[in-house]
Amino acid sequence: MSAYLNPQKIHQGGNEMQQHDEYNLDALKAIPIEEVLEFYGCESSGKGRFICPNNHTKKAYVSIYSQNNICKCHNCNEVQGDPIAIAKWFNKGDFKAACEDLHEAFRIPFVNSTISPVAKFPLPKRVIEKPKLEYVRFDNQREYTNVDIKKYLPSYSTFKDEQKLKLVYTLIYRFSMKRNQDEKYEYYASRKIEPNHYLSQIGWLSPADIALLCDTLEKYFPLEDLIRFKLYGDASAKRPMQWKYFTKNGFAVVPSFDLYSDMINGLMLRQTQCDATGPKEFQVSCTDISTPLPFAMSPTMLRSNTSVFITEGHIDGLSLSKPFVAFPGVHGYKEEWLGLFQNKKVYIAFDQDSAAKDSIYGTDEREGLRDKLRKAGAKTVDVLHWDESDGGDLNELLKNGNLEEALSEYRF
Repeated sequence: MSAYLNPQKIHQGGNEMQQHDEYNLDALKAIPIEEVLEFYGCESSGKGRFICPNNHTKKAYVSIYSQNNICKCHNCNEVQGDPIAIAKWFNKGDFKAACEDLHEAFRIPFVNSTISPVAKFPLPKRVIEKPKLEYVRFDNQREYTNVDIKKYLPSYSTFKDEQKLKLVYTLIYRFSMKRNQDEKYEYYASRKIEPNHYLSQIGWLSPADIALLCDTLEKYFPLEDLIRFKLYGDASAKRPMQWKYFTKNGFAVVPSFDLYSDMINGLMLRQTQCDATGPKEFQVSCTDISTPLPFAMSPTMLRSNTSVFITEGHIDGLSLSKPFVAFPGVHGYKEEWLGLFQNKKVYIAFDQDSAAKDSIYGTDEREGLRDKLRKAGAKTVDVLHWDESDGGDLNELLKNGNLEEALSEYRF
């Protein structure tokens, strides 16, 4: 039997003494995990799942594994484990407070007692307080910084995690910008996209470039950081130094810039051949360290334009000859970011499918992007519609020769 000491002070004849009770850890871990989640106010969605209480950008679910009496949110990988682990998460890592919660709420006796605690059962469910939403606003007076990363590489070990991550990602991006870009332009030409300002910000890595890049990364950065920043596989793998993203033809490297500097805190790697295996795109980011902004969100765009499109992916944005911000999917945004669209005329140009419509207009369970933008201070919000037979997205409209006609009824 596993136990944990709980010291309690009691008084005898005016003298204070210490009494030790032992939490019955085995019994606490045996409390049905579903009941623990319910106690902390988690809402069941049916089908053996609960809505994750963590602060996700979209609804995420905690899966129940009854055989082992554990649960896990595969989205954040933070809300997971047995009843004590879940109670500990809700108590911000305090193990003793977690044991106390479960001990009192579920009337689990101490190891040295056959008497249950006096606390009522069940206790009222905990109210999960959502953090107050604070919008990110663009500071037009703040200075924009161009950073020479070579200057800071020798001091890498002294930096905080966010600074380290930006140095690593920025080195990758700038490396990709110095490689031969011919194949990049050929790929985007196949999508009927002509060279433009936005396309010039996208890099390129061929398979041979990736091998050289790995040598460069390993020269400047510890392996454990390359793993931690989601670039390499597990160190215990057979080939831990191998670049974890597979491609036979190369990647377009789509950056996420800082808002006030030319450093990078996220990358989207786009495979550029239709016969490429695996996902078309890989998001490279560590949102627990630094959340990347969408592609094309920049001070220049924010200062220079009163109107902006929001597109579902960078290829749709590049298909326009207008200012845009490319979300990595219909739910790929943090609500705080929407404050950057304050006083802008916003045009949402997502795909013409049900997932996009649910994201834009919302559902019974979730508010839509259109209303969120209005709350965040957008001047106007219009949603673009067109005949899906002309093309399912902006790039298909462009390739099919229907883009100009589809947008003709809108005034931009």
